Amino acid sequence: MKYLKPIVLLLFPVLFGMITACSDRSGIPVSGADSTIVYPSKQEDGINAKIVLCRKYDKKTGIHIGLGTVFVIREKESVNAFVDLENRFVHSGRVLLFHFDWIGPDGKSIFLKRIDHSPTDSTTTINGSISISPEKREPGQYALKVYLFRELIAEKQFWLINESPSDTGLPGAIISKITFFGNKDKNTGELTSSDSTFTLGEKERVFASIELKNHRSYADGTLKFKLDWIGSDGESFYRKPIDLLLTDSASRLISSISISPKNRKTGKCLLRLYLFDELLNEQSFELRPEPVILPKRRVESITAKIQLYGKADKSAMLTGPDSVFVCGEKAKVYAMIKLENIRFSGKRELKFQVDWIGTN
Repeated sequence: MKYLKPIVLLLFPVLFGMITACSDRSGIPVSGADSTIVYPSKQEDGINAKIVLCRKYDKKTGIHIGLGTVFVIREKESVNAFVDLENRFVHSGRVLLFHFDWIGPDGKSIFLKRIDHSPTDSTTTINGSISISPEKREPGQYALKVYLFRELIAEKQFWLINESPSDTGLPGAIISKITFFGNKDKNTGELTSSDSTFTLGEKERVFASIELKNHRSYADGTLKFKLDWIGSDGESFYRKPIDLLLTDSASRLISSISISPKNRKTGKCLLRLYLFDELLNEQSFELRPEPVILPKRRVESITAKIQLYGKADKSAMLTGPDSVFVCGEKAKVYAMIKLENIRFSGKRELKFQVDWIGTN
């Protein structure tokens, strides 16, 4: 028995080498453009996999909703995984045994699902999901590992967060920046007069420019945005849907509203940006009342002439006029103001103010 231990130790590297040699997978992983890490088959017609993650799946249209690698933790929300298989029908003579292994932030498995793919299945896609409700998940980095006959063929990392994806710098998160403008050049179409405060006016408008980053990391053919303009009363007064094709070169969304006094109220307003009905970003702006322009009054034609006097007799007749006066115990200065064109004031009462200014 004393020779048994060395024999076992000698056999282990031999067995390990045999297992490694029998592996159908390359030991060097390849990272795809969609961030799937693939362990390619050594065979030209071997099965390879591509992982797509999303929030929801529309069974009627087949559209994946909310694709990406960053997901917000919410009640009754899930992360759905769809794995597209390459060369599946080359191996149509047998059942393929897959495993989905969902990995938590601590690197440990949180859910393992077995999938038997029958030769009679017409689809080349397999799928699975996990709940991301707050009572089950915490923020952090997660991963999905896909095995074929217990051999790792692909994996993909994703993140669960509490706040809006727009506020993070995580890989795959869509970054959006909202800027407001007051004017648009009719010739060039360029937006000018960037501001957050605007004055109501009959022909005035507020333009919103939304710059997008990382949106092409989504695998959807179309990104469905919605812009929701909220008034100072907290009520939505205009919603604009915008479908952005990933084949488009555009990376900016534009929307505008009238701020005519007939349509808008003064106060703090808000613009909210949604992607697939999920809040992506919001920005506030303020509307101020239009300035009051008083009509010119004909009282402007009234003129006044001031004359100063130092004495007045018993009949209130002033003597003078003068501009230099001697201080005295009972000395006074009288002012006489002669008004001209006062008849232009009509029947209105005119309120004057006489202001005496001292040497200081």
